[in-house]
Amino acid sequence: MDLNYWIFRRTFWLHEARQWIQQLEPGQGCNLLKVLKHVLTMKDLNSLVVIVGSCPDQTFEILSDYAQQHMLGRKLQTHAVTYDCSNPASLVQYTKSIQR
Repeated sequence: MDLNYWIFRRTFWLHEARQWIQQLEPGQGCNLLKVLKHVLTMKDLNSLVVIVGSCPDQTFEILSDYAQQHMLGRKLQTHAVTYDCSNPASLVQYTKSIQR
């Protein structure tokens, strides 16, 4: 394949991702465990960006245990973006749980 094809494909993928993100709407609650269960089954995943607008519904211990068990031996870059959360202490714990 030539370079122009790959540039086109990458641009198309970025456009699709941008459209999907723009369609997201905030919901009630933050079931982060459900999200982790879904994405951590992806074998080719090499980076994960989590954006949440509230504190997770699960405890730090549950999230941390699950993340540790399913990220063991993987080189998975994780990034967390939080906003609009009323409990700063929970944000610190949440960030630590997915960065382990």
